[in-house]
Amino acid sequence: MSRLSVTYFIHGNWRKDPAGTSTFVQLVEAEWRGRGIQFIELPFDPGSNTGGVVPEAVRPGNTSWLTRHSAMRSMLLLLGYGTRFREDVRFLRRIRSSVTGAVLLTNQFGCETLPLALRWVFPRRKILAIAHTHPGQDMAARHVVRSLIERLCYHCVSGVIYNSSAVRALWACKLGRATVKGGVIHHGLPDSEMPLQSDYPARKTGFVDFVYVARFYSWKGQEGFLNAWKMAVDAGMRNARAVLVGDGERLDAARELARTLGISESVLFLGNRPDGAACLAAGDVAVLLSAEPEAFGFVLLEAMRAGRPVLASRLGGIPEIVEDGHTGVLVDPGDCAAVARALCSLASDHVARARMGMEGRRRWAEAFSLDRMLKEYDAVFAQSKATLEGGHAVTA
Repeated sequence: MSRLSVTYFIHGNWRKDPAGTSTFVQLVEAEWRGRGIQFIELPFDPGSNTGGVVPEAVRPGNTSWLTRHSAMRSMLLLLGYGTRFREDVRFLRRIRSSVTGAVLLTNQFGCETLPLALRWVFPRRKILAIAHTHPGQDMAARHVVRSLIERLCYHCVSGVIYNSSAVRALWACKLGRATVKGGVIHHGLPDSEMPLQSDYPARKTGFVDFVYVARFYSWKGQEGFLNAWKMAVDAGMRNARAVLVGDGERLDAARELARTLGISESVLFLGNRPDGAACLAAGDVAVLLSAEPEAFGFVLLEAMRAGRPVLASRLGGIPEIVEDGHTGVLVDPGDCAAVARALCSLASDHVARARMGMEGRRRWAEAFSLDRMLKEYDAVFAQSKATLEGGHAVTA
């Protein structure tokens, strides 16, 4: 890569948030530092994984009287965003002289204040934002304050890099545009020999393990999966086991549902584990049946890299990763009957599982390697260099 001074800004929250942003930063940190990209970590607000932007009183799910009064809600949101903006600006001003990048890169795009603060403190530099998430929750809320912040962020950045075409399309819809500036760079994973973990639960010979690695949130789909599992068992599936890895607010509800459905003997809950990728490699089929759009889904790449077929929702960025019938099976979210049929089919057809796993491994190597991702980012940085030298705007 041509040496271009780039400074990468990230809030310290990424160290505690197990989402895709954290995985992305871990993947690129060593690579980019080695290429001379400067990393600057903004202070972490322990009160919220969003950096304290949105006051607790107006968070989704809060049913206090404040949430029923739009004027008060708007005032509290403005106060929260204003406080975060002020803190970001103060920090950036303190370190301004040490910021070497002509291009400023940040993960914070959408309902965030960092792009606004960067433009305020560095008005003449190019700002690129990586959109790791889709605006699904805010699209449903349609809140005027959030929409204002999103539009300001969009106008403050020189370009946006989206991690999937689905995310790009959703942002275009949210911003009310036929198209939006910026392009798509899919995430990638490095090659890795993933040893099977010695503490992976032993199983009977001939059993097929369906491994579901995800946090237990309502939209992650584990409860719908358990209902489909019950249907598959009732339809005669006997040589299979569901292995669910993760924790979260819906974990206890999922355990209770398994007991209520009478499927506890064939369902294992392993809790939160740092070796989720190894669990996928130890199993036979990876599962991700999200009920709302996934922006991307690193777990899908981990499964494909390990040569495992995928059973997943036909939603969000997932169809850009999983080729239905070739590297896995895609189903419509919420269609328990279709999930049950797919479970029975995959459990009984080891030839299809092996073929899909091999094709998934090939697809990961060709389209979703870390080297491919880094080269595409290199191209964006090289374009930034050319536009800076030519005095044109960066489009990403």
